[in-house]
Amino acid sequence: MKIVISKTAIALGLLLVVYTGLSHASVPGCGRGIENLERIDFARTRIVVLGEVHGTMQAQDFMQALACHALASRRRVVLGIEAPVAIQAPLSSYVRGAIPQRQFAADSNVFWRGEDGRSSAAMMGLIGHIRRMKAAGANIELFAFDGVAAKRRARQQQEASRDQQMALNVRAKLRQRPGALLLLLVGNIHAAKHKLDPEYAPPMVSYLLDLPILTLGMRYRSGNFWVCYDGCAVHSTQGMPDASRQFGIGDIDKSGEYDRFFDVGHVNASPPYLDSPASR
Repeated sequence: MKIVISKTAIALGLLLVVYTGLSHASVPGCGRGIENLERIDFARTRIVVLGEVHGTMQAQDFMQALACHALASRRRVVLGIEAPVAIQAPLSSYVRGAIPQRQFAADSNVFWRGEDGRSSAAMMGLIGHIRRMKAAGANIELFAFDGVAAKRRARQQQEASRDQQMALNVRAKLRQRPGALLLLLVGNIHAAKHKLDPEYAPPMVSYLLDLPILTLGMRYRSGNFWVCYDGCAVHSTQGMPDASRQFGIGDIDKSGEYDRFFDVGHVNASPPYLDSPASR
């Protein structure tokens, strides 16, 4: 194991570790370790997709840890979130430290007033963590990839499906950052390689399969999450019977819906950011 110490690493309190056949789970300074992280080949993969169940704390915790460990690949990390492209300007301003959180939330209210679990307190926590990492010198950025910018919408001849447009936005970011590693956090339906239900539209990932992509579906044990059915509220779950207790990269998905799973253990609900004490 070779250890490389850089200015960025010192500022973050990390040691960026270049592994040769060893697990990345023990990178210092990254908080919670990710088991079996060696199952992700960061050198060959352009895109890693986490297909989450919205409204938990654990999905954002996992992405936060994954982004930190991914910096060990010594590539630029671009973290994409399932948020409207219309909030990109305030998102970028907040992440680079140009505006405070309260102003960011106000300027991107179109996203934070949502109640489907994406605009959770945990999501604001993830964005804030990336802001702190960037302030410490990390080679990382955030982008929103859901929807079409107004100036482009006026020029479009035909309206793409939502998933197809998200895929187009991801491809555009790859062209802008040709050497970067993209980490995408998106709902599990959009992260599947094919339709999970005949009535669904083809998912985002189905439009990206010609690229070096790894898509991971979220597995979880019992707990609760914020979700909108029978009203938007905290709902309990018995979890998935095959979910691991570990926090890590899981088994190959034999159904073919995803490449692998990522396991988060028991889940805890994260309600909308605007309902949390942090927003006041």
